[in-house]
Amino acid sequence: MFHINTNKTRLLLAALVLTVVGLACGALTNGGEPQRTTEELFPGVTYIKEVRTEPRRMVVHIVKVELARGGIQALVTPADRPNGGRPYDARTTSEFAKQFGVQLAINGGGFRPWHDYKLLYYPHSGDKVSPLGTVISDDFSFNAAEDAELPLVLFGGKRPIDIGYITGQAEYALAGVRMLVEDGEIVSGLNSWDTAPRTAVANNKTGQQMIIVVVDGRQTGYSKGVTLQELAQIMLENGADNAVEMDGGGSSTLVINPRNDPARVLNSPIHQGVPGRERPVATHIGFFIKE
Repeated sequence: MFHINTNKTRLLLAALVLTVVGLACGALTNGGEPQRTTEELFPGVTYIKEVRTEPRRMVVHIVKVELARGGIQALVTPADRPNGGRPYDARTTSEFAKQFGVQLAINGGGFRPWHDYKLLYYPHSGDKVSPLGTVISDDFSFNAAEDAELPLVLFGGKRPIDIGYITGQAEYALAGVRMLVEDGEIVSGLNSWDTAPRTAVANNKTGQQMIIVVVDGRQTGYSKGVTLQELAQIMLENGADNAVEMDGGGSSTLVINPRNDPARVLNSPIHQGVPGRERPVATHIGFFIKE
């Protein structure tokens, strides 16, 4: 008969587990994880995922949409109550994509009211909210006068997309939070110390391509987040001529909704401190894409 030394067996198992974990961690830090992958999501839509380790670990999602190509049409969330004081029902970005049938969607601009006291938070899906700044969606037009100076994202004006402190006719428009890049230059005075999940959009110099960047954050070991200064630099690296920050933090979400497959969240949103949980928001930007 064999006598098994249980203590020695446990030590061997523990050593094996530590070795496996060490190898896995080494793979992450020594190139075992792809640092950049590129995929065509739809005709005219390219998705790039980057894993950066400097100046800290961050996961960056980049989508480039060729708006001048036929078969791509933008949509800003239509109002639920066009004549109401709070014209929108809050929705997650996935709910928006499924309800309106768009193939690509991101969260939009800021909104009110909002609070998060853990168990007590607002809004839930279906709660009434108001967007910050200007929203134009088909025949609906909304403007919060107290946010009149917010920069805009315009679709269907003189060019497929324009971004900045601009006015003019547009089929769709949505207010952002602040400008990050203007005329190919990073805006001065951007925050360079506060890291967070962020969403930003840009147009290239011709206004025919839209660049979307969503950076995950507040998730130790996965992605810490990005400062505004760093976000602006990422936009420049990807061809931005004008770029604007959209609502960030727990709102930052990127969704694809292929016609023949279930909707899928490409990033890792974090609402109420829960990785993967989406926040209901007022507005979104979506795209109908012919495949």
